[in-house]
Amino acid sequence: MSAESVAKSMGHHAHWGFSSGFDFIEALVSAREGNQSSSEEPINILLIQPGDIRHILYTVSRRRRHVKKFGGSLPKINFYLFETPVETIARDLLLLQILTDYEVPIRQRANIYLEVFGNNKVQRRTSEYMDNLGKQLKLLSAKGTGTLDHLIDFSLLNYRERDLFESALQAYSPSFVFDMDSLYDHRQRGLYEDRFDSRKALSDWDYHASIKNKASIVHIKQYRQWRHNGIAFEFGDQTYDVPNRSLMTYTEGFMKKGKEKGLKKEVKGFWGDIVCSPYFAIGIDSDTPNKHAEGLYEIQNKNTGTEQHRHHAVEIALYNMYSILWEIETGSVYRMTKPNDIYSGLGQFDKSLEVTRKDEEKEVEESVAQKKDLLDTIIEETEEAGVESEESRVEELPEPPSTQSKDDIADEPEEQTTPPSPPTEAVSAFSATSLAVSSTQSLLAPLEVRKKQEASLVRAIQRAETIVESFDGIKIYPMTGTLTTLLAKSKVRGTVDGIFVSSRAAQVLGEDNFTQLFRATEDGTAKPGKVLVAVETAKHLVPLKKDVQVALCAKEEELAGKIGLKRISAPVPRRRRDELDLEDDVIFFTSSS
Repeated sequence: MSAESVAKSMGHHAHWGFSSGFDFIEALVSAREGNQSSSEEPINILLIQPGDIRHILYTVSRRRRHVKKFGGSLPKINFYLFETPVETIARDLLLLQILTDYEVPIRQRANIYLEVFGNNKVQRRTSEYMDNLGKQLKLLSAKGTGTLDHLIDFSLLNYRERDLFESALQAYSPSFVFDMDSLYDHRQRGLYEDRFDSRKALSDWDYHASIKNKASIVHIKQYRQWRHNGIAFEFGDQTYDVPNRSLMTYTEGFMKKGKEKGLKKEVKGFWGDIVCSPYFAIGIDSDTPNKHAEGLYEIQNKNTGTEQHRHHAVEIALYNMYSILWEIETGSVYRMTKPNDIYSGLGQFDKSLEVTRKDEEKEVEESVAQKKDLLDTIIEETEEAGVESEESRVEELPEPPSTQSKDDIADEPEEQTTPPSPPTEAVSAFSATSLAVSSTQSLLAPLEVRKKQEASLVRAIQRAETIVESFDGIKIYPMTGTLTTLLAKSKVRGTVDGIFVSSRAAQVLGEDNFTQLFRATEDGTAKPGKVLVAVETAKHLVPLKKDVQVALCAKEEELAGKIGLKRISAPVPRRRRDELDLEDDVIFFTSSS
């Protein structure tokens, strides 16, 4: 397949990666066999055209798992995020801004993230939300103020790159013209050419030839729908009819008509992937801390010829998002509490929080018990007082003396008599009882409300503290340009501990000065076994035939070997969920002596 054909299918720019994310700290710890540097010295990780922020999210959310190996404190991490073009940098930071908007519940935040991440059209309210977040990012870039001011450092972007970054954010405005329907149709017609009317059959062929044996969790209907209309993640009965402006980029092209015919010019359009799909980045694998999570990969009717996954890639993607957000905000691993229910873990009660509130709840319960005892005592005393008052009133009433004979009484006409006055003492006693009951109950009600408010306040405080702790010591440095300018960055050279190289940027391994990025010893040479390099393979590049994918992987190994890198077994779990899947989506190397 020619480079032109690959560009037609995968596009000129990456909007998502073609491999599952992983925890870089776990990979470094395993590759170094537990020998770590001082926790005071930050770990520098360079991400070369990853397409998204999946590696950052996995690494940050799971950082607490490695505290013991870093002297009891959280390791400090600097991420150098290199993307080209600058619109991809803006998109990456927009996705990060969505995830850190803690006023939005986890479930809704995950939906919005996936909607912006994988759909070429979004809801109208999502488009307006993107515009609002874009304005906040623009303010962060211009004045250094915003919710991410402690996290993002723009010092590695020059003034021209910052201007382009802010222009990309301005394009998120709903008033900015971006006709996704015509642009997507243009891309599809350019790919299929005279086979355009058979595009559904061609997408089915690609699925069975390149996806089913490697990522069968991706359902054929989901893949077919995404190939047809660009919608990868649908939730409920939502309507996706507004262009996703974060997918807009510019690429160099020739003008075909007009006064500028034949001249090169930046052409606005949708220049991303229309064949591989965003599922490979976040929807085909996940952490499985319990049997309920393992059940997400259950295959029904196995070995019958009608095998079918019980769950699908969208559910896996949601589970991954819940796992990331839950661990960032609570500090604990997300665990499903019911089988086949990815949402069940969102309602679980954090045990550590229960321990911290135990004493306070005990005091409140004792206070409530005392008030209830007081209420019972008051009721008993007032009831006894009411009975005694009634008895004393009856005893004090004397029988009136009779001065008339029976005959006189019989002859005397009947007189209108008034009913006896009510027993005022008894009524007052029972009124006191009612008053005591109502006043005590009114006293107990605020106690119950206070108990709930205090519990809610404790949860909110601990959540806020955990979030702050999750991002403490984390810095993200956006960078853009060419691979040549990247290798010339003085702040990056000689400081990097871990590098991720996407399949789009694999040619950087052939650069002579690539190893100058590695963290160096005092004599200027790379530390043997200390630098980890992860290279994305062509496993999930659907347009390529299998022999081409294998050849590209071999070429990556060859280039890595020439610059002194030694391949190692995967230091992090890279699960193959399908029996016929024998390939790696990421291969790992370390610096050798």
